[in-house]
Amino acid sequence: MWADDRLPPMQPQRRKASKPLARLHQRWADNDQYSHANNVVYSLYFDSITNFYLINHVPRPTPTSPPPLGLIVSSSTAYASSVAYPSPVIAALGVSSLGKSSVTWRIALFEGEYVEPASLSSATETSSLAGWTLQDVTSGNGGVGRQVRLKSSSGGEPARAAAYGDMVHVFVDPDSRRPLPDGMDPALRAALQKLQVEQ
Repeated sequence: MWADDRLPPMQPQRRKASKPLARLHQRWADNDQYSHANNVVYSLYFDSITNFYLINHVPRPTPTSPPPLGLIVSSSTAYASSVAYPSPVIAALGVSSLGKSSVTWRIALFEGEYVEPASLSSATETSSLAGWTLQDVTSGNGGVGRQVRLKSSSGGEPARAAAYGDMVHVFVDPDSRRPLPDGMDPALRAALQKLQVEQ
């Protein structure tokens, strides 16, 4: 589900479809009275995507040493369009800067759509899909084996992010809550460097 190679630079609102990194299934409760995902939900998606990456790509520390805490110290989100239940959300994740004990994430969320596997074979290489898909085996919208892809746009336009932004994690000592004096663990740094994007 995650790319191991570097991502291309993430444009604020528009970028050609590169490798999607993860998919999220919206819940009915994510929508507000305006029938779209509430703004605060996008922050939850940002937090979920970054932590999913950390949990699945950073080796667990030894039991003798408590793991550092990753605290969010700032975040910003720009909203370009809305997403609504039951559409899935496709997230792209990058790292724009690495400090001694901090990381600045770049995140873009795109509206996706569920399609039957047969529908994907008809996608052409010139479409915004460029031949990639994500297997969806846990769909809450009926049907094991359906696929998730970027929602088709009119006129073959490149996919546009519904929301995009930055989030800063600082890794701190769990007792003092101060930044790690020796900086982040080399395994953590190596995992984050895999996602570095150009400014």
